[in-house]
Amino acid sequence: IRANQILLIDNPDLKQSIERVKKLINDNFDKILNLINEIPNTYNGVNIMSEISEKLRSVIEQGIKETFNLDVDKNDFSVEIPKDKNHGDYSTNAAMRYAKILRKSPREIAENLSKTLQNSDIIEKIEIAGPGFINFFIRNDSLTKIISDILKKRWKLL
Repeated sequence: IRANQILLIDNPDLKQSIERVKKLINDNFDKILNLINEIPNTYNGVNIMSEISEKLRSVIEQGIKETFNLDVDKNDFSVEIPKDKNHGDYSTNAAMRYAKILRKSPREIAENLSKTLQNSDIIEKIEIAGPGFINFFIRNDSLTKIISDILKKRWKLL
């Protein structure tokens, strides 16, 4: 048991305060996400949006390997925050990047990959747009956990 865990066990008031903060984050998640998008990407040495996009990038990479039995490098495709929030929290061009290798249309690749990725614990919803862009809506509880993990790493809290 680490010192901060002992502090939580021995201090019910602190534990209750932390639970209130977690509930507040969950209840106001959309507002918090918008605020995060408005602040600089790096806050106190932690790049919040990068942490989330890297998690999604790993999920996509694993999904490509699983769906197409293709060994990929997660740096071969982009994961970006769309300018229009109606297009999801993040989007990727992965289907278009692998169309030539897989000898399939980007749209077909996106549809097949989406079926695999739909089972991910961080993805709420997936939409395919245009020729094969994949738009992701991230689950609020997953974003809360990722942000909580960042705080744990940074400040050794929670």
